[in-house]
Amino acid sequence: MFPVKSIPLHLLNSFVIFADSQSMESAARRIGITQPALSKQLKSLEELLQRPLFTQVGKRKLLTPFGESLHLKVKSR
Repeated sequence: MFPVKSIPLHLLNSFVIFADSQSMESAARRIGITQPALSKQLKSLEELLQRPLFTQVGKRKLLTPFGESLHLKVKSR
């Protein structure tokens, strides 16, 4: 797995807040950014890790197994 220490903190923070809320609108509001900005941050994190963190199911984004693992790792720090 990619070393968490080398990932920009704001990307990890946005990821955890989104993963906890499971709502783009709620997470963006909590962070204080727009939904498109949050979406770009999450996409940047996926590109940095070169792994998908979410899968799209209808209108919902669900964590992939890798996303779940990262979420647990980041929250435990």
